[in-house]
Amino acid sequence: MHTLLAVFFSTILLVTTGCAPFAPPATAPNLPDLPSRYSLYQEGTSVQVPWWQAFKSDELNRLIALSLADGFSIRQAWAKLDQARAMAAKAGASLYPAIDLDAGSSFTRERTQSSSQGTHSYSTTKEHSLGLAGSYELDLWGRIHSSLEAERFTARASLEDVHTAFMTLSGQIAENWIKILQVRNEQALVKAQIATNETYLEVLELRFDKSLSSALDVL
Repeated sequence: MHTLLAVFFSTILLVTTGCAPFAPPATAPNLPDLPSRYSLYQEGTSVQVPWWQAFKSDELNRLIALSLADGFSIRQAWAKLDQARAMAAKAGASLYPAIDLDAGSSFTRERTQSSSQGTHSYSTTKEHSLGLAGSYELDLWGRIHSSLEAERFTARASLEDVHTAFMTLSGQIAENWIKILQVRNEQALVKAQIATNETYLEVLELRFDKSLSSALDVL
């Protein structure tokens, strides 16, 4: 028994070893050079046409134009941008001298009267004042320039927020519009299927009248 097992395993070993030289050499797959990233548009080119106009739908264009012109999120983003720009202008005003102009005017009238037809005295006083003062803060440590730069970056961030609001709102409208188109197509498909079923029912009823189909088919 042990001799038969030894002969069996020796045969398998010889067959396996003999087939090894005929095996194809291992080669690495020849894969093409893949780019590190993909983009629909080439770098350095600007897209002049809004992306939703690629659908060529007047309905979608009208909905997005109405929302971008009157949407609450868009109006809020524009208001924040105006506020950031005003803060940047205020910060830049500190780089220039501040001039204060004060003006004033006063009018005083006094009257004195004695008894028994005594003497009467009147006095009128008018005063006018005009003052002009100027001040200027030396930006020795760069505080004013740093504040101005910070407000400018805030204004740029607010502008990007406006762009984000535009992209988000237009994307939501386009997505809802596509869902509406899907429902419309489903309704049209169901109506077409109902019409087909009604036509098929008429054919079955004609066949039933001529004893060519059963009542089960009609039902």
